[in-house]
Amino acid sequence: MFQVGEYVIYGYEGVCRIVAIGHPKIPALNPQKEYYCMEPVGRDGTIYAPFDTKTAMRSPESADTVSKILLTVPDAPSLPDDALHAGEFYRSILHEQNFLRCFGLYFALSRRKQTLNGLKKTLNTTDQRYFKQTEACLCSEIGFALRLSPADSLQRLQSSCMVT
Repeated sequence: MFQVGEYVIYGYEGVCRIVAIGHPKIPALNPQKEYYCMEPVGRDGTIYAPFDTKTAMRSPESADTVSKILLTVPDAPSLPDDALHAGEFYRSILHEQNFLRCFGLYFALSRRKQTLNGLKKTLNTTDQRYFKQTEACLCSEIGFALRLSPADSLQRLQSSCMVT
């Protein structure tokens, strides 16, 4: 169980700070359940997550771990070629909220993007959507761990994958 004041990675939201725990008086929420009330780091908004949420929630990686991972060539998964299977595959990796696996996915999609750019083509809609979503999740955690601005986090991620 997380505590008020702690930072967590919550689903596709990236880094969030827990600001309250309890039974919020919001009509759309179940008054019988306890919720984490979280604020995303770096943007406005409030997120309410029940304690029994199925959405992945974990502590952010340390600066040391993030730095080491960004210096590696990740174990990049083989990407599906059809959009239907690709979406399911990408969601399964993002749902795990494993920084190393997400970095591997981003690396693989970066390679696909570079190959297609060389052929004067672009990523399909599914690949593009999950490339951006993975990028946002990773940049949120990189920025938090390494105390970098969003632009510097993106640059660090892209240089780790040699993305231009």
